[in-house]
Amino acid sequence: MLSKYLEVIAQRQEANKELICCARQITRYVPPVSVEDRAIVVLNMFLSDSGLFCLPVLRRGKLCGLLNRHRFMEEHMIGKFGIGHSLNYYKTVETLHDDTFLQVDAETSIEQIAAKVHARDRIRMYDDIFITGENGYLGVVSVIDLLNAVMQNNLTLAIGANPLSG
Repeated sequence: MLSKYLEVIAQRQEANKELICCARQITRYVPPVSVEDRAIVVLNMFLSDSGLFCLPVLRRGKLCGLLNRHRFMEEHMIGKFGIGHSLNYYKTVETLHDDTFLQVDAETSIEQIAAKVHARDRIRMYDDIFITGENGYLGVVSVIDLLNAVMQNNLTLAIGANPLSG
């Protein structure tokens, strides 16, 4: 009986080591676009990867904006009268990107990031979060990955709250 109890406690302690503490742990790399790229490059990137939700935009290697898949398609490819593609085909990302985005350091805690996401405008609530480090852009964290990490941490902490029952 005692050995079983000690085994359960050891499992709970090991589970607590699996907490996701910072953005770096859930960051995935998404190739950025440059402000000099044309709209057709962005369109092709979105069309080739259905899981791509946001693209980071770089100017001389530094983050300067984002392109949200849905807003880009609605505003620049479809357009108000369905002729957006023709109007914007040769435009550069410089004229199309959104300069309002959330950027955090790779060591920022997921709880701090979640609070910042919660404080965003509703239209930008689900935009990816850009992660940076000493050398600039590292990747993105999607809101769904952030929520999953917070939920996983909460479950791990709840399991460890009572070592007998878990």
